[in-house]
Amino acid sequence: GINLKSCINSDCSIHHNTIQTIGTRDDTQGQGDGIAWLEGGGDTYANYISDAGESGIKYSSYNIPATSVAKLTANVYNNKIARTGVVDTGVVAAGRGIVIDRRNITPLRSDWDFSIYQNSVAKAENDGVEISSNIAGSTRRIRDNAICDSGNEAIDDNSGGTVTNNNTNACSALGLVDATNLTNAGMDPTA
Repeated sequence: GINLKSCINSDCSIHHNTIQTIGTRDDTQGQGDGIAWLEGGGDTYANYISDAGESGIKYSSYNIPATSVAKLTANVYNNKIARTGVVDTGVVAAGRGIVIDRRNITPLRSDWDFSIYQNSVAKAENDGVEISSNIAGSTRRIRDNAICDSGNEAIDDNSGGTVTNNNTNACSALGLVDATNLTNAGMDPTA
C-alpha cells in the first residue's frame, strides 16, 4: 500500500492510484492498509483499493503533541474500496473501509476536521466507515457515500459528526452486477 507520514500541515494528497492485494502475505499488524496516513492529514481521492489485509484508507494520529500544529484535516472523496480485512492479522475484524483514529494517549492532538463523501465501500470486514470517539473538530461530515455489505456497521461515527444521505443497503440492492469487483452502479474501478 501507500504510507505517508508527518504531513502535519495537512497539505498533502494521495490520488488516482489503483492498489490491489495489499498486505495479504504478511500478518504484521499495521502493514496491510491500502492507504495509511500517519501523524498528518490531507486529501485522499480518486483511488481504487481492493483486497486490503486491513483497512482501505486509514488516518491515524499517534504522536502529535496537542500544541504542535494547527488542526489536522482529512478530505476523503471519490474512492472505491472493496474487500478489506482479507488477512488475519491477529486483530479481530481489523478491516475497515475508511477509518480516522487517534490513540487514547493524552495530551496528544485530537482535533480533526474531516469530510468523507462520495465514496463506494463494499464488503468491509468490520465497519464501512469508522471514526474514533476521541476525535474532535468543528467540521465532521460523512455524506453521500454508498456502503454495502459491511461485516459490522456501515457507519460507526463515535465523534458526534454529521452523517447524511448515505446509501447503506446491501450490495445487491445497490444494483451491483458483481459486488466483489464493484461493477455497475458507478463503482467500476476502470471508470
